[in-house]
Amino acid sequence: MTLKNTWKLKRLWISLESLLMNRDAISRVVAAILHLGNIGIADGDEIDSSQPKDEKSLYHLRSAAELLMCDIKALEDSLCKWIIVLYIFVVMALSPAAQGK
Repeated sequence: MTLKNTWKLKRLWISLESLLMNRDAISRVVAAILHLGNIGIADGDEIDSSQPKDEKSLYHLRSAAELLMCDIKALEDSLCKWIIVLYIFVVMALSPAAQGK
């Protein structure tokens, strides 16, 4: 094996590694989207509040957060709360009725 062939082989391995990493990332995003579709949202304790419906929804929320490599609380807040930006931030929980469900 010549030095030229060694460099070609090394470039091939680098491109294959890059391809596999991209494929893994795409698979994680697709799987997370499928989990997000299975999260049920129910009315919360307060008026205009919402929360994951049951344990099955919490499982899918945890799985999606793990696949997206993000904080589960941040993901839950992004799905169940909305922010009105005025001169100050007002965080309000989003009810299923307000979500159009």
